Formats: sequence, structure tokens, C-alpha cells
Amino acid sequence: MEAGDGITYTSLLTREEQVEVLNRLDFVLKNIIELQKEVEELKNSLQSLAGEISGEVKYTTANAESDYDRESERESEEGEDEVSCETVKTARRDSLDLVNEDETVLVFDSTVEEEFGQLLQQADQLHSGNNQEKREGFQLLHNNKLVYGDRQDFLWRLARAYSDLYEITEDADEKKSYASDGKEEAEAALQRGDQSAEGHQWYAILCGQFSEHESIQKRIQAGYVFKEHVDKAIALKPDDPKSYYLLGRWCYQAEKLSSGFSKAGRVYIAKVTSHFLHWNSSFCFLQSICLYNMACM
Repeated sequence: MEAGDGITYTSLLTREEQVEVLNRLDFVLKNIIELQKEVEELKNSLQSLAGEISGEVKYTTANAESDYDRESERESEEGEDEVSCETVKTARRDSLDLVNEDETVLVFDSTVEEEFGQLLQQADQLHSGNNQEKREGFQLLHNNKLVYGDRQDFLWRLARAYSDLYEITEDADEKKSYASDGKEEAEAALQRGDQSAEGHQWYAILCGQFSEHESIQKRIQAGYVFKEHVDKAIALKPDDPKSYYLLGRWCYQAEKLSSGFSKAGRVYIAKVTSHFLHWNSSFCFLQSICLYNMACM
């Protein structure tokens, strides 16, 4: 029935219409054939382009890998050279350190001791000066306590500087504070060795200064401590006139606080005069004469 319908429909077309349809079909077939050719050409072109791209990628990748390998090898060689040079430098430096270590320590110790000696010398000079110089001497020692605070020669000088400030100031509270702090420094000096005559001297002096702000009973007790350390200072350095001056002062103060406190007091006062006669200091000589006169009153 379908075939018959088709035949029936075709037979209905005129001759001219049939020719027109055929022409159109022929045109479509030609276009299809040309399109197929173009597609085939495009396909071939794409395959060729793909081959070129693939080859270029392989070439580029190979070159990149080759360059990377060469760069890695160069860096590795340079790294090995640097390590080798650093190893040589380190070995050379270690060798030099081993050779010069003892010499370096000796030079360092010598420099430190020289600087310390200069500091002590400057402190002694300032102590012998006027009030302003004594204040400068105290500040000098105080500023260097963190560096030299473990040395006995430094500590008793710092205690002496506190005693200087005690004599300079007029305020009673400041006096007591200076005496207390100085006494601690002198005690710290003696803790580092009991063979320092100056340490015993200044501990005795600061004990006496601090006791001036205490009751009479405590002042008498401090007198025993004072004399004990003055006696030790004399035993350690029997040619130091300052210790005999301190002993004479103690005898006078003991007699002043309690008459008849010591029968040997007048003898010591007389002895201190004799020792100061051999000391080339007019100031101390006058002090010894005064002590002698007071003993005879």
C-alpha cells in the first residue's frame, strides 16, 4: 500500500516538476560529496597538526629535562664545592682556635686584671680627694659592682665608699642607711677571705658608725666587735698605722661610754700616739696628740 501510495503520488507530478526535483536532489548530493571531501581534508589536517604538536612537545620536554639535569648537576657540584670550602675553613678555624686558645685566655685575663687594677687605683685616688671626689668614687664602684662584686679588694673599697658617704651627709637617716649598706659590703668582703686587713678595718669602722644610731647597750656590744676586727687587722698588717688609730679610738670611746671599761685603755691610747709619730701624716699626728691629751685628762 505504501509503495502504491508513492507511485500514485509520483505519478501525480508533471514532467517538469519531476525534473526540478531531480535537479535539486543532484545539487544536494554534490554538496554532500564536497562536504565529505572537506571533512576528510580537515581530518587529515588535524592529524598532521596533532603529529606536529606531539613532536614539538616531546622535543621541548626532552630539552627541559636535559636542562634540568644539567642545572641540577651544576648546583650539586657547586654545593659540594661550597661544603668542601666551608669544611676547610672550619677545620682551619678550629685548628687556629686550638693553637691560640691558651694565648687568647692569657691575653683576656691580663686585660681584665689590668682594667681592674686601674679601677682600684682610681677609686683610691678619689677616696683621698674632696667630698665631691669621694661621691664620684662611690658612684664609680657602685656602677661596677655587677662586674667585680665577687672580688674582695673591690668589696672592701665599696664598703669604704659607703663610709665616706656616711661622713659627708648630714641627714641622720641617710647616715644610718649608708652605714648599714657599707657594713654588709664589708661583711661580704670578709666572707671571701679572712686575711684582708683592710676588710677587717672597714668592717670595724662601719660597725662603729652604725652603732652610733643604736642604744648605749648595743653600742657597747658593737665595741667588742669593733675591737675584735681591729685586732685582726693589726695581726695581718702590723705596720699599718690606721689600725692603731682605730684601736686608740675604740679605747677612748669605751672609756667615754663606761669609765673604767678597760684598764688597758689608757695604755692603748698612749701606744697609738707612738705609732703615729712614725707615720708621715700631719693630720693623723694631730689626731694622735688629741687622743693622748684626752687620755691624760
